[in-house]
Amino acid sequence: MFILAHRWAYDTARETHITAYGARTGLPKASATAWLATPGALAAMKLQSIPRRAGPTIHKRASDAYDLFRLIDHCERKGTVSRQLATAPSDLGDFCLRQARAYLVDEPERTVRWFRTEGSPDMGQISVDDLVATGTPFAESLERRLAQ
Repeated sequence: MFILAHRWAYDTARETHITAYGARTGLPKASATAWLATPGALAAMKLQSIPRRAGPTIHKRASDAYDLFRLIDHCERKGTVSRQLATAPSDLGDFCLRQARAYLVDEPERTVRWFRTEGSPDMGQISVDDLVATGTPFAESLERRLAQ
């Protein structure tokens, strides 16, 4: 899944223009154009990385899960992540559905424990209810889209 997720991210990356604005003036300070992975591909990369964390990188599973939560919370409002994952190659969409259910819906207590023991104070503010409220509609949407 590592290779599949990363290759899909590479293949579906989009050229994106980013502008940073000054906090006081509101005027553009800098801008750049870069190739960025789509939200669905980013979610796939996070979902494949969480179960692979071990040894010296085990603490990164909390940040991977937090990134996933924030990505879905922000980008799934219009169905973007589930729509993109439903078109992922091979079994990547099905894999992501199983993983998302595990971390956000079926065992959210485990994920919250990671946030509180391995994460930052911001991560510690996320509750089991937050994970379930974000993960359930996402998983249901992805499951529907995969069945079509």
